[in-house]
Amino acid sequence: MFSDDSGCDGHDEGSMRLEITFVCKQGNRDVVKEVTRTGSPSKDCLIKMKIETSAACKRTCETITCSSFEWMPKTCSLAGSAISISIEKQNSITDCILNENFWLEEANAAVLHVEGGCRADFLYCY
Repeated sequence: MFSDDSGCDGHDEGSMRLEITFVCKQGNRDVVKEVTRTGSPSKDCLIKMKIETSAACKRTCETITCSSFEWMPKTCSLAGSAISISIEKQNSITDCILNENFWLEEANAAVLHVEGGCRADFLYCY
């Protein structure tokens, strides 16, 4: 668990920052590349987006392992209502794709759902 107020300098109440990152495969490892206005991803890149509001500037972040075994759905309880979630480490052969085989419950963002063989360590902030 950690608290993160990095990158909040100059954030006024209600302001927003958009960060887009390309994560590209090189052999067995992920290489992160920041997006530039002229950049474009190659076919082996995923696009990860994070929108951060002023409310997200002071947050607590934790990691949770949540796994769908044999393609069965699984729910995992988070320590708080998540304002962001990302894959810290994928543990399955099946790609974990946000809003396809993992998502936060719409009515309660403190509940993570996984299915379809998605197994990962998820980093979430609340």
